[in-house]
Amino acid sequence: MSAAMFAGFPPRLAMAHEHARDELRRADTKATTLLSVVALALAGVIALTKSSVAPAALVALWLAAVPVFAAVLVLLAAIRPRLSQFPTPGTWLYATEHGPSSLLETSSPAATEAFATDVCLLGGIAVDKHRRIGRAVSLLVVGVSVLPVALVLSVLA
Repeated sequence: MSAAMFAGFPPRLAMAHEHARDELRRADTKATTLLSVVALALAGVIALTKSSVAPAALVALWLAAVPVFAAVLVLLAAIRPRLSQFPTPGTWLYATEHGPSSLLETSSPAATEAFATDVCLLGGIAVDKHRRIGRAVSLLVVGVSVLPVALVLSVLA
């Protein structure tokens, strides 16, 4: 975003807004990357279950698949769009409903407060996304940790 967009706001507030938006982009990138990795893990589990494997190995594969599948659901929840039903004045979402003139009112104290509120909302969304990604990584660690056990059981049987 250009500096002109933040001309009516205190520099610290503009910097906080940009930082919150950067964190949202980072979280979305991490979640998307993890979804790609998870897809590979699930493909491996599915490929192994289609071949003839020992029952113990099959149980271990399904035990690995459960947390991996749960991680997929958590990651999808992290990248799910979240648009406020009551958008903050001065934001693009508010302007969508109230017209472009609502974006031009940036010099008033009310606009500065609305912008600060938007920074807090963006920050909250970013924190929520990072927490979900952390949960998904924990689930993936559990699932991927069980996969070697399944592989060893399939070789031994």
